[in-house]
Amino acid sequence: MRREVVKRVRELRRSFASIKPMVHDPRAPAFVETAQAIVKGKASERQLVALRTPHCTHGKCTMCGFKSQGVEKTSFEDLKAQFDGIKLIETGRVSLCSESSLFHLKVPFSFLEFAFRKLAGTRVQEIDLETCAADVVRNIGNIERLNALLRKSQQLFVGMGLESQDDFVRSVLIGKKLLKKLFEKAIGLLASAGVGAFAYVILKSPGLEEKEAVEECVRTIEYFFSVARRTGIKHARATLKPLFIPRGTIVEKLFEEGLVAPPKLWAVIEVLKRIHQLGNVFAPLTDEGLAEGRIAENCAKCTGKVKEAIRTFNATQDIKPLQKLSCECKEEWKNED
Repeated sequence: MRREVVKRVRELRRSFASIKPMVHDPRAPAFVETAQAIVKGKASERQLVALRTPHCTHGKCTMCGFKSQGVEKTSFEDLKAQFDGIKLIETGRVSLCSESSLFHLKVPFSFLEFAFRKLAGTRVQEIDLETCAADVVRNIGNIERLNALLRKSQQLFVGMGLESQDDFVRSVLIGKKLLKKLFEKAIGLLASAGVGAFAYVILKSPGLEEKEAVEECVRTIEYFFSVARRTGIKHARATLKPLFIPRGTIVEKLFEEGLVAPPKLWAVIEVLKRIHQLGNVFAPLTDEGLAEGRIAENCAKCTGKVKEAIRTFNATQDIKPLQKLSCECKEEWKNED
């Protein structure tokens, strides 16, 4: 199947290059959501804030649904209006992301300074800032300046989309332009700056069967934590993202053609059982408002309780409740080829 998926991805990438994005209000964020999470060792909340920013300059990832959520241009006033319109959580973690890197040349750095000063005046304990490895290297000085705006009790994490440690999966099947050497350099710079790091890791890239996807996800999380240890970074977190099917993407077309499907929740459980001891792992089950319900699920009987167990794991990192989960569909999943 992988060969067929590779062929279709290359064909679709050419046709998708001409798709025009939708028009959006530049003063309204793309998505805001709050979920359970562990923060500084205690059960708390994570608030995801997806800001509406100019379009990604790469724009070739097969599964990125935010390509249609950006705007042609933005200003300090637009971004300030987005941020001011959000009711921030009182404590826990605030995660700032966007369609592109938050160090996009068209995103005023003055806005990031404004947002960090505002967060410094809250009781939020952790702040996530999403970017890419290349922008970490280019902007490490700016990252240090933003970190200096926070209170000493607050911890900054800078996040990057690693997705897969396999070069072919990452560059061809996903379409991400990232060399591992650059990723490792970025982690090393963050370690030297005293800043934490988190990496997005996908579960079930296009072109991978379910069991194969579990193995690749485990290898990728192991790779990330090994890089974190090697560079001496003090605060590291892996964000495990089960594949969902966003609107208007190459992955959606592959899904419609029967070439791709989200993983079962049992696959998420299996990965967590195998890597939980390596460090902090966060498994948000959000589709970020993009997938219209085409997400990781099990059967109708157990999907609700399994999702709730994963959410509880996010807030406790306790693997024991996940090990006790069972259902008839679990055995069916285990016996799939």
